[in-house]
Amino acid sequence: MKRPRVTILNHDISGNSLGRAYILGKMLSEYFDVKIIGPSKKGEIWKPCMNSDIRIVKLPYYRFPALLFKLPGILKEIDGDVIYAVKPKLSSFGFGLLKKAVSKTPVILDIDDWEMGFLIKRGILGKIS
Repeated sequence: MKRPRVTILNHDISGNSLGRAYILGKMLSEYFDVKIIGPSKKGEIWKPCMNSDIRIVKLPYYRFPALLFKLPGILKEIDGDVIYAVKPKLSSFGFGLLKKAVSKTPVILDIDDWEMGFLIKRGILGKIS
């Protein structure tokens, strides 16, 4: 019997936020086929997860407006039966909501800390990245 698929969206797989996505992926992998995807601001996968037994797909990092032209390919890569977005960021939850709008795929949002505390001093582009 084919197992259901979960796509975990992470806003930057080159940083330690991938650790949260990886732990969630490990827990979910007992029951689901799991794939973690996200852009990499540094061009690499965060070193502690580099040799993961969970599939990690590195997307190129783009800022606005170039990101808009890459959305069709990004949305195609989000192919799970369920989408699990880590943090309420554009490149995780935002991509998940866009995919839901075109495919009706359910989206779960994971919030592990108070995001506004990190964003108060940033400009508008820092708040939506």
